[in-house]
Amino acid sequence: MGATSQTADRGAVELTLGPRPDCVSRSRRAVRDLLQRGGRLDLVEPTLLLVSELVTNALLHAGTDIELRATLDDSGVRVEVGDGSPHLPSRRRYAATSGTGRGLMLLESLVDDWGITRHRRGKTVWFELSGNEHLDTPVGHGGEVRDPASEDDPPTTYPQREQHRGTVPVELHNMPLLLHAAWQEHAEALLREYLLASMDDAAGDSIQVHADATDAIAVLEEHVPRTDVRLEPDVLMADAVEPRVSVPLLEVPVPWGSVPHFDTLDRTIEAALDLAREGLVLTPPTQ
Repeated sequence: MGATSQTADRGAVELTLGPRPDCVSRSRRAVRDLLQRGGRLDLVEPTLLLVSELVTNALLHAGTDIELRATLDDSGVRVEVGDGSPHLPSRRRYAATSGTGRGLMLLESLVDDWGITRHRRGKTVWFELSGNEHLDTPVGHGGEVRDPASEDDPPTTYPQREQHRGTVPVELHNMPLLLHAAWQEHAEALLREYLLASMDDAAGDSIQVHADATDAIAVLEEHVPRTDVRLEPDVLMADAVEPRVSVPLLEVPVPWGSVPHFDTLDRTIEAALDLAREGLVLTPPTQ
């Protein structure tokens, strides 16, 4: 981890970057150079915006080396961002006042096509941009998850509601779905601000702590059913009735590697709440 390598020609650029804050700017610079060499200045602004989004997400949620590959040809640009986390990005339904959760909506609104490829080491999120302004809606499979089939890297599936090998079975009784949805939105906002507030010479440690804490959140998210109640103040209480807002029993298979991350999540949230109570971050200590 932490190594940086690069190969480039007129039509492609590849980067391997360690989980450090400068990986976002380095990725943007490499992709900008590729587009400028290829004479596709019309693609620079949207492509760099999406590169920033995907690389930042990989940095914050995986905490692993990040693999960036961008190719440019007559049809446009294709960008792939890979990391070592098995958790897939998911579309959020947060309130309009939320400071997080709009990454996939941004991606879908700008690209011609995009998707996710799972592999043994984690996942790769990719998108394609042609610059053809006549396209009103994305083409292709639009976000479908693909599993590559090769002998060198056999496909790995991660069923979201099945027991896994190497897991600790956890039972949650009388699980409040609406409360969990509100907590997740608040926790993610707190964690992001806490990371920004704790960035210093030990930024690598801060990024790893954030990645571990968000891994615990992702484990829960993959197994806690989503409530169809919208988290909007004007409709929330009218829709917040049983059986839509809780389940009597929920089984969560927690991967062994994620078990200590729940302690990290607990400690980090408490530290972030301390800053919130002191008024040192924008997110309030309670919603």
